[in-house]
Amino acid sequence: MKVPVDALGGATWTTRIEIESRPQFGLNGAFIAQPPASQSLYLYSDYQFSNWRLGNGGGLRLTSGIILSARTLTVSYIDADVAKAMPYAGIGYSAANNSNTWGWSADI
Repeated sequence: MKVPVDALGGATWTTRIEIESRPQFGLNGAFIAQPPASQSLYLYSDYQFSNWRLGNGGGLRLTSGIILSARTLTVSYIDADVAKAMPYAGIGYSAANNSNTWGWSADI
């Protein structure tokens, strides 16, 4: 199903949610049953400048958001998770070909 780009008057605000969960490198010794994990939640809001687009998708965008992270510090704090919240602000550009089979994205 393809939705025309201008179906809602051109999308200018978009929201992205990303979830990441992965084991930490190192600390895989005989004293640790399971390596500590790093878990992060990314909440982004993008403002698309639709006049600066190439093709059907992408274009220049301003991004703001928050990164929420919970991770274990060291072996001595194996049961204590530390939660962190960091603000995010960036500018990016993405483009896709007309059939949306490939594309690229760059962010600063």
